[in-house]
Amino acid sequence: MSAPAIDEYLSGLDESAANADRDVAAAVRAYLDAGYTVYAVHPSEERIEGLPVYHDVADIPGPVAVASLYVSPKVGEALLPALAAKGIKTFGDLVVPGEMEDRYRFRLSVIASDISLGKLLVLPGDIRDYGGRPEDLNVADAVRMSMSIPFFYEPIKLKNRITGDESYIVDGGLLSNYPVWLFDSEGAPPWPTITGAICPMPSTGRRPRTTEKAG
Repeated sequence: MSAPAIDEYLSGLDESAANADRDVAAAVRAYLDAGYTVYAVHPSEERIEGLPVYHDVADIPGPVAVASLYVSPKVGEALLPALAAKGIKTFGDLVVPGEMEDRYRFRLSVIASDISLGKLLVLPGDIRDYGGRPEDLNVADAVRMSMSIPFFYEPIKLKNRITGDESYIVDGGLLSNYPVWLFDSEGAPPWPTITGAICPMPSTGRRPRTTEKAG
């Protein structure tokens, strides 16, 4: 999708765009801290977190392994052809060689909610319950399901190939807004999991009180 098209969508949404920009900066910092090579794409910015910005997905040099989208579903759908051209299409492109368990087998897990069945989905693995193969699930389709915030974006209709029933899929945050449990394991975990949250300052302007434990 071209920069002018994204600019047109963002026009009149200054506050939302500002929030999205903050999310993008935070994501860039997280990926950099984790040792990833990051290509930032933004229609108007020149630098994000010190990195040069590409104004179009097509301008990114070489293939891309994973994409994090901070745009509306409408814009995300328009970006699909460009992402596919960069090598990102299905979860089959994100398989970790040698891993068999779903949560380790794919480099990306996406959380969504089936409000028709009252069921939390961890994609791509749970697509089996609907008669699909995890490797064949389109990454962008999974992300689109996960970002379908109720009342803001239209839910995704997912037809079960086994039963013929149709489910409405929305944002995974409806049932699990902080799915750190994905990293739970019995016994000693294969790696440590560190999480964090950003809390607003109290209206008094004072810093939040903290409890310290000695030793």
